Amino acid sequence: FRDPAIGGKGVSRMSVASSVGFMNVVGCWFGAMPSCHGAGGLAGQYKFGARGGCSILVLGLAKMILSLLFGQTLDSAIVHFPRSVLGVLLLYAGVELASVGTRGIAKSSALEEDLLPCFVTAGAYIGTKNMALGVCAGLA
Repeated sequence: FRDPAIGGKGVSRMSVASSVGFMNVVGCWFGAMPSCHGAGGLAGQYKFGARGGCSILVLGLAKMILSLLFGQTLDSAIVHFPRSVLGVLLLYAGVELASVGTRGIAKSSALEEDLLPCFVTAGAYIGTKNMALGVCAGLA
């Protein structure tokens, strides 16, 4: 998955979208929850210093070792983890993702037209507390 400029194959939007779609279509038959490749988690890891593929492997390996060694105990400890810390981590991931989107929209020649669906979706979701209605309003 390295950058094509340095000899890697690269990843296209179509390949990521296809793999997420395939994962969700196959997973639903086995009772899996809809999921994605974890853009929020990856953005948070990037924000806190993870820059290469090895960092993700090390994180995954550390999580597997912790779960095998401390399984049930770790599960009990997670319940007591401060939600404020989780909120800060979520904020950092959200800011990282929003900054990427902002840089893309800022280059647009039709800024108002591009931002309108974002504000309509956010406003409808905040007003109704229903994500499906927010998405439908943004698409309309």
